[in-house]
Amino acid sequence: MGKVGGANPLSRLFCLNQFDMKNLEVLEKKIGLKFRNKNLLREALTHSSFAKENNSRASEAIKDNERLEFLGDAVLEMAVSELLYQGFDRKEGELTLLRTKLVEQGQLVLLAEDLNLAQYLLIGKGVKLEGRARNYLLANAFEALTAAIYLEQGFEKSKLFINKIITPYLQKWIKSSTIKNAKNDLQELTQETLRCLPEYRLVEESGPAHNRNFIVSVSLKNKEVGRGEGKSKKEAEIIAAQKALSKLTSRKQ
Repeated sequence: MGKVGGANPLSRLFCLNQFDMKNLEVLEKKIGLKFRNKNLLREALTHSSFAKENNSRASEAIKDNERLEFLGDAVLEMAVSELLYQGFDRKEGELTLLRTKLVEQGQLVLLAEDLNLAQYLLIGKGVKLEGRARNYLLANAFEALTAAIYLEQGFEKSKLFINKIITPYLQKWIKSSTIKNAKNDLQELTQETLRCLPEYRLVEESGPAHNRNFIVSVSLKNKEVGRGEGKSKKEAEIIAAQKALSKLTSRKQ
């Protein structure tokens, strides 16, 4: 179907019996689910620009995926929250930071790319899948697809789908600098908003040499904003920074 960034041949009058069912079947195999209601799957892949361009000529109203985006956002957050709660014995602040990273737009774009969703989207003639617009459309399409799975087969199946596609990224983040960049993120945030740098202090060090435990606090303008505990000073600082970030970002909302 349409190529990313090029002319979109999908901007045409759309009826279900004209849809490329073979391509839909490929997507269903990637998802691991067979849709009984093909109209619902079609709706999840239909951008409002396509619906607006073609509704005046359609025999029946073409629905776009905006309402599904709304529902999918909630389903996605609930499924990821349960995944993190069940799989990781961590404090609330750490779980919140992980969840935020797992459901942010950049991550949803990666998930959409894993499914090659760009090849299935129905978009208007004046819309190109490029740059920020591309990321926005792909992230929204993934949310809409999540909602469609939820409506079609219930929360358990949608949760299995989300867990399967998102777990590899979660495992990478646990081990990589993506999560461990909390100290850098905190420093950038505080420099920009508070014009100060975080200060880390070793509060406590305990345990035998082979199994040390560290507690570190992080302060802004002499006020403690987070405290972390870990098997190394560095790990404790990272957790303290994560908690501080969670606290500071929740105040903004």
